[in-house]
Amino acid sequence: MLIVKKSNFTQFFLILHLKFNNMSKKATTYTEAFSEIEEIIEKIENDELDIDDLAEKVKRVSLLIKICKEKLYSTEKEVENILKQMDEK
Repeated sequence: MLIVKKSNFTQFFLILHLKFNNMSKKATTYTEAFSEIEEIIEKIENDELDIDDLAEKVKRVSLLIKICKEKLYSTEKEVENILKQMDEK
C-alpha cells in the first residue's frame, strides 16, 4: 500500500496539473491532428486497442476532428479574405 502524506499528494497533483496544462497549451497543427486520427483508426481497425482504452481514444479522435474542422474553417475564411482584398485592388 502506498502511503502519501497530504502535502506530498498536493505537491504531486500540482505538478501533474501544471504539466498537463503546459502540454494542452501547445497548439496542435492540422497535420499532427490528422496523423493522430489515422494512427488511432488504424489501431482500431487492426484490433490493436485494448477495450479499456477504446472510449478514451474515441473521445480523443472526436477532439482531433473538432481541431481539424476549426483549422479548415479558419483557413477557408483567411483565404476568402485574401481573395476579397485582391479583388478590391
